[in-house]
Amino acid sequence: MSCRKNLGFATNLGFATNLGITINFGIAINFGIAINLGIAINLGVNVNLGILPNFGIATNLGIIINLGIIPNFGIVINFGIAINFGITANYGITINFDITANYGILPNFGIVINFGITINLGIAINLGVTVNLGIIPNFGIATNLGIIINLGIIPNFGIVINFGIAINFGITVNVGITVNVGITVNVGIIPNLGFTPNLGFTTNPGFTVNLGISPNFGIAINLGITVNVGILTNYGIIVNLGIIPNLGFTPNPGFTTNPTLALP
Repeated sequence: MSCRKNLGFATNLGFATNLGITINFGIAINFGIAINLGIAINLGVNVNLGILPNFGIATNLGIIINLGIIPNFGIVINFGIAINFGITANYGITINFDITANYGILPNFGIVINFGITINLGIAINLGVTVNLGIIPNFGIATNLGIIINLGIIPNFGIVINFGIAINFGITVNVGITVNVGITVNVGIIPNLGFTPNLGFTTNPGFTVNLGISPNFGIAINLGITVNVGILTNYGIIVNLGIIPNLGFTPNPGFTTNPTLALP
Protein backbone atom coordinates (compact mmCIF):
# COMPACT_ATOMS: atom_id res chain seq x y z
CA MET A 1 0.00 0.00 0.00
CA SER A 2 1.29 3.43 -0.91
CA CYS A 3 0.28 6.92 0.14
CA ARG A 4 0.77 10.15 -1.80
CA LYS A 5 -0.36 13.53 -0.53
CA ASN A 6 0.30 16.81 -2.30
CA LEU A 7 -0.49 20.18 -0.72
CA GLY A 8 2.07 22.11 -2.74
CA PHE A 9 3.23 22.00 -6.37
CA ALA A 10 4.35 18.73 -7.93
CA THR A 11 5.22 18.15 -11.58
CA ASN A 12 6.49 14.96 -13.15
CA LEU A 13 8.05 15.08 -16.59
CA GLY A 14 10.05 11.89 -16.15
CA PHE A 15 9.41 8.62 -14.32
CA ALA A 16 8.08 8.62 -10.77
CA THR A 17 7.03 5.58 -8.73
CA ASN A 18 5.78 5.64 -5.15
CA LEU A 19 5.51 2.43 -3.15
CA GLY A 20 5.85 4.12 0.21
CA ILE A 21 4.72 7.45 1.65
CA THR A 22 5.22 10.69 -0.26
CA ILE A 23 4.15 14.03 1.22
CA ASN A 24 4.72 17.31 -0.59
CA PHE A 25 4.07 20.75 0.94
CA GLY A 26 6.53 22.61 -1.27
CA ILE A 27 7.72 22.41 -4.88
CA ALA A 28 8.68 19.07 -6.38
CA ILE A 29 9.76 18.85 -10.01
CA ASN A 30 10.94 15.59 -11.56
CA PHE A 31 12.63 15.39 -14.96
CA GLY A 32 14.40 12.11 -14.26
CA ILE A 33 13.70 8.95 -12.28
CA ALA A 34 12.21 9.16 -8.78
CA ILE A 35 11.48 5.96 -6.87
CA ASN A 36 10.19 5.97 -3.30
CA LEU A 37 9.86 2.82 -1.21
CA GLY A 38 10.21 4.61 2.11
CA ILE A 39 9.07 7.98 3.46
CA ALA A 40 9.68 11.11 1.40
CA ILE A 41 8.63 14.50 2.79
CA ASN A 42 9.21 17.74 0.91
CA LEU A 43 8.57 21.13 2.47
CA GLY A 44 11.00 23.06 0.31
CA VAL A 45 12.17 22.85 -3.31
CA ASN A 46 13.15 19.51 -4.80
CA VAL A 47 14.30 19.40 -8.43
CA ASN A 48 15.40 16.04 -9.85
CA LEU A 49 17.05 15.69 -13.25
CA GLY A 50 18.83 12.45 -12.43
CA ILE A 51 18.01 9.34 -10.39
CA LEU A 52 16.45 9.67 -6.95
CA PRO A 53 15.74 6.33 -5.21
CA ASN A 54 14.60 6.47 -1.57
CA PHE A 55 14.39 3.37 0.61
CA GLY A 56 14.57 5.16 3.97
CA ILE A 57 13.41 8.52 5.32
CA ALA A 58 14.10 11.65 3.29
CA THR A 59 12.96 15.06 4.52
CA ASN A 60 13.64 18.29 2.66
CA LEU A 61 13.01 21.71 4.17
CA GLY A 62 15.45 23.56 1.93
CA ILE A 63 16.60 23.19 -1.68
CA ILE A 64 17.69 19.97 -3.36
CA ILE A 65 18.95 19.93 -6.95
CA ASN A 66 19.97 16.55 -8.34
CA LEU A 67 21.60 15.93 -11.71
CA GLY A 68 23.25 12.68 -10.66
CA ILE A 69 22.28 9.80 -8.38
CA ILE A 70 21.09 10.14 -4.78
CA PRO A 71 20.21 6.75 -3.26
CA ASN A 72 19.02 6.87 0.35
CA PHE A 73 18.82 3.81 2.58
CA GLY A 74 18.94 5.69 5.89
CA ILE A 75 17.82 9.10 7.16
CA VAL A 76 18.40 12.32 5.25
CA ILE A 77 17.27 15.72 6.52
CA ASN A 78 18.02 18.84 4.50
CA PHE A 79 17.50 22.34 5.89
CA GLY A 80 19.90 24.09 3.52
CA ILE A 81 21.07 23.71 -0.07
CA ALA A 82 22.09 20.32 -1.45
CA ILE A 83 23.42 20.11 -5.02
CA ASN A 84 24.44 16.79 -6.55
CA PHE A 85 26.12 16.23 -9.93
CA GLY A 86 27.69 12.91 -8.99
CA ILE A 87 26.77 10.08 -6.60
CA THR A 88 25.56 10.92 -3.11
CA ALA A 89 24.68 7.72 -1.28
CA ASN A 90 23.39 7.66 2.29
CA TYR A 91 23.28 4.48 4.37
CA GLY A 92 23.37 6.24 7.74
CA ILE A 93 22.26 9.67 8.94
CA THR A 94 22.89 12.84 6.94
CA ILE A 95 21.74 16.25 8.18
CA ASN A 96 22.50 19.39 6.16
CA PHE A 97 21.86 22.87 7.55
CA ASP A 98 23.90 24.91 5.06
CA ILE A 99 25.51 24.03 1.69
CA THR A 100 26.52 20.62 0.39
CA ALA A 101 27.72 20.35 -3.20
CA ASN A 102 28.85 17.02 -4.62
CA TYR A 103 30.47 16.61 -8.03
CA GLY A 104 32.13 13.27 -7.30
CA ILE A 105 31.36 10.30 -5.06
CA LEU A 106 30.01 10.96 -1.57
CA PRO A 107 28.88 7.85 0.34
CA ASN A 108 27.90 8.04 4.01
CA PHE A 109 27.68 4.94 6.21
CA GLY A 110 27.83 6.81 9.52
CA ILE A 111 26.68 10.24 10.73
CA VAL A 112 27.24 13.47 8.81
CA ILE A 113 26.08 16.83 10.19
CA ASN A 114 26.88 19.89 8.10
CA PHE A 115 26.45 23.43 9.43
CA GLY A 116 28.94 24.95 6.98
CA ILE A 117 30.06 24.37 3.40
CA THR A 118 30.96 20.93 2.09
CA ILE A 119 32.24 20.65 -1.49
CA ASN A 120 33.32 17.32 -2.95
CA LEU A 121 34.97 16.93 -6.35
CA GLY A 122 36.70 13.67 -5.50
CA ILE A 123 35.83 10.70 -3.31
CA ALA A 124 34.70 11.30 0.27
CA ILE A 125 33.70 8.26 2.31
CA ASN A 126 32.33 8.56 5.85
CA LEU A 127 32.03 5.50 8.07
CA GLY A 128 32.26 7.42 11.34
CA VAL A 129 31.06 10.81 12.55
CA THR A 130 31.68 14.03 10.64
CA VAL A 131 30.55 17.38 12.01
CA ASN A 132 31.32 20.42 9.87
CA LEU A 133 30.83 23.99 11.04
CA GLY A 134 33.37 25.46 8.63
CA ILE A 135 34.49 24.67 5.08
CA ILE A 136 35.49 21.23 3.78
CA PRO A 137 36.55 21.18 0.11
CA ASN A 138 37.70 17.77 -1.12
CA PHE A 139 39.48 17.31 -4.44
CA GLY A 140 41.15 13.99 -3.62
CA ILE A 141 40.29 10.93 -1.54
CA ALA A 142 39.05 11.38 2.02
CA THR A 143 38.03 8.48 4.24
CA ASN A 144 36.75 8.86 7.80
CA LEU A 145 36.36 5.89 10.11
CA GLY A 146 36.60 7.92 13.30
CA ILE A 147 35.44 11.39 14.38
CA ILE A 148 36.04 14.63 12.47
CA ILE A 149 34.98 17.98 13.89
CA ASN A 150 35.73 21.02 11.74
CA LEU A 151 35.26 24.66 12.67
CA GLY A 152 37.84 25.97 10.20
CA ILE A 153 38.96 25.00 6.70
CA ILE A 154 40.08 21.52 5.60
CA PRO A 155 41.00 21.44 1.90
CA ASN A 156 42.22 18.06 0.62
CA PHE A 157 44.03 17.53 -2.68
CA GLY A 158 45.61 14.19 -1.79
CA ILE A 159 44.70 11.25 0.45
CA VAL A 160 43.34 11.61 3.98
CA ILE A 161 42.46 8.64 6.17
CA ASN A 162 41.15 9.17 9.69
CA PHE A 163 40.77 6.31 12.15
CA GLY A 164 40.92 8.47 15.28
CA ILE A 165 39.77 11.92 16.35
CA ALA A 166 40.56 14.96 14.22
CA ILE A 167 39.52 18.41 15.43
CA ASN A 168 40.26 21.47 13.32
CA PHE A 169 39.80 25.10 14.38
CA GLY A 170 42.27 26.55 11.87
CA ILE A 171 43.49 25.59 8.40
CA THR A 172 44.52 22.03 7.58
CA VAL A 173 45.67 21.59 3.97
CA ASN A 174 46.63 18.19 2.59
CA VAL A 175 48.33 17.75 -0.77
CA GLY A 176 50.08 14.52 0.16
CA ILE A 177 49.05 11.67 2.45
CA THR A 178 47.69 12.18 5.96
CA VAL A 179 46.80 9.23 8.17
CA ASN A 180 45.44 9.78 11.68
CA VAL A 181 44.99 6.89 14.09
CA GLY A 182 45.27 8.95 17.26
CA ILE A 183 44.17 12.47 18.16
CA THR A 184 44.91 15.55 16.06
CA VAL A 185 43.91 19.04 17.19
CA ASN A 186 44.71 22.01 14.97
CA VAL A 187 44.12 25.60 16.00
CA GLY A 188 46.68 27.11 13.62
CA ILE A 189 47.88 26.21 10.12
CA ILE A 190 49.00 22.74 8.96
CA PRO A 191 49.92 22.34 5.29
CA ASN A 192 51.01 18.81 4.40
CA LEU A 193 52.72 18.15 1.08
CA GLY A 194 54.39 14.93 2.16
CA PHE A 195 53.47 11.96 4.33
CA THR A 196 52.14 12.54 7.84
CA PRO A 197 51.00 9.52 9.87
CA ASN A 198 49.83 10.21 13.42
CA LEU A 199 49.41 7.31 15.81
CA GLY A 200 49.67 9.41 18.96
CA PHE A 201 48.60 12.90 19.95
CA THR A 202 49.30 15.98 17.85
CA THR A 203 48.20 19.50 18.71
CA ASN A 204 49.08 22.57 16.68
CA PRO A 205 48.16 26.08 17.82
CA GLY A 206 51.01 27.37 15.63
CA PHE A 207 52.31 26.66 12.14
CA THR A 208 53.44 23.26 10.91
CA VAL A 209 54.68 22.57 7.38
CA ASN A 210 55.53 19.07 6.23
CA LEU A 211 57.26 18.59 2.88
CA GLY A 212 58.80 15.25 3.77
CA ILE A 213 57.89 12.43 6.14
CA SER A 214 56.69 13.23 9.63
CA PRO A 215 55.41 10.22 11.60
CA ASN A 216 54.27 10.77 15.18
CA PHE A 217 53.96 7.85 17.60
CA GLY A 218 54.04 9.93 20.77
CA ILE A 219 52.98 13.44 21.76
CA ALA A 220 53.74 16.42 19.54
CA ILE A 221 52.79 19.91 20.70
CA ASN A 222 53.63 22.81 18.42
CA LEU A 223 53.08 26.35 19.69
CA GLY A 224 55.57 27.91 17.30
CA ILE A 225 56.78 27.05 13.79
CA THR A 226 57.78 23.56 12.66
CA VAL A 227 59.07 23.05 9.11
CA ASN A 228 60.02 19.56 7.95
CA VAL A 229 61.68 18.91 4.60
CA GLY A 230 63.28 15.61 5.56
CA ILE A 231 62.25 12.93 8.04
CA LEU A 232 60.99 13.96 11.47
CA THR A 233 60.02 10.99 13.63
CA ASN A 234 58.68 11.27 17.15
CA TYR A 235 58.37 8.34 19.55
CA GLY A 236 58.32 10.44 22.69
CA ILE A 237 57.32 14.01 23.48
CA ILE A 238 58.06 17.12 21.41
CA VAL A 239 57.08 20.56 22.68
CA ASN A 240 57.92 23.48 20.40
CA LEU A 241 57.54 27.09 21.51
CA GLY A 242 59.91 28.54 18.94
CA ILE A 243 61.14 27.40 15.51
CA ILE A 244 62.10 23.87 14.47
CA PRO A 245 63.38 23.56 10.88
CA ASN A 246 64.29 20.00 9.91
CA LEU A 247 66.19 19.49 6.65
CA GLY A 248 67.57 16.04 7.36
CA PHE A 249 66.73 13.14 9.63
CA THR A 250 65.62 13.77 13.22
CA PRO A 251 64.40 10.88 15.39
CA ASN A 252 63.11 11.72 18.85
CA PRO A 253 62.91 8.72 21.20
CA GLY A 254 62.54 10.75 24.38
CA PHE A 255 61.62 14.29 25.40
CA THR A 256 62.48 17.40 23.39
CA THR A 257 61.50 20.94 24.29
CA ASN A 258 62.38 23.98 22.22
CA PRO A 259 61.71 27.43 23.71
CA THR A 260 63.64 29.36 21.03
CA LEU A 261 65.30 27.97 17.88
CA ALA A 262 66.34 24.43 17.12
CA LEU A 263 68.46 23.64 14.08
CA PRO A 264 68.77 20.20 12.51
